[in-house]
Amino acid sequence: GHSFFFPRQVASNMAAMIHKKVQRMLGKSRLRRRTEGIQFLHSSQVGAAEQLLGAGAFSQVTKVRLATSSSKMYYACKSLKPELMSDTKGFVTAATELAYEAHMLSSFDHPNIIKIRGWASNGIASFEEGSHDSFFLLLDLLEHTLDERVDQWKKITATEPLQKRCLAIEKINVLQQ
Repeated sequence: GHSFFFPRQVASNMAAMIHKKVQRMLGKSRLRRRTEGIQFLHSSQVGAAEQLLGAGAFSQVTKVRLATSSSKMYYACKSLKPELMSDTKGFVTAATELAYEAHMLSSFDHPNIIKIRGWASNGIASFEEGSHDSFFLLLDLLEHTLDERVDQWKKITATEPLQKRCLAIEKINVLQQ
């Protein structure tokens, strides 16, 4: 894909607007962000996208590895979609929501909530770089989708070995949580 950039002054003004909106949202939040276990990375430290995992209205998630690591570990990298570069207002709104998502995810510690493993080293100020993916979230890569997990649970019967039936108990626990 091609990279498009906002001019420096435009990007700087947008980063300031995004920061102001995020601060306003955080002022209303009772969540407390934790940073232990979170890496602060420049976009150059994240390897090229190996696969598009999904996309929503504003963001896209790609499968990546850290470019600076010899580890074979993969992550899900969430960033804004390049199409937002043509919609300044939409870009600011989406960027604000993505930054707030980082705050929320870093506040949770639960086995059934995806963990955030990193984000752009300069935080919201990363948007001053002027690219749609200047700010990003690095998340655990899920092994299964919810649909795949539900399909596994549907196949469990009373004649299955105890270990497989335990998955049914896991299902109930997850649903309760």
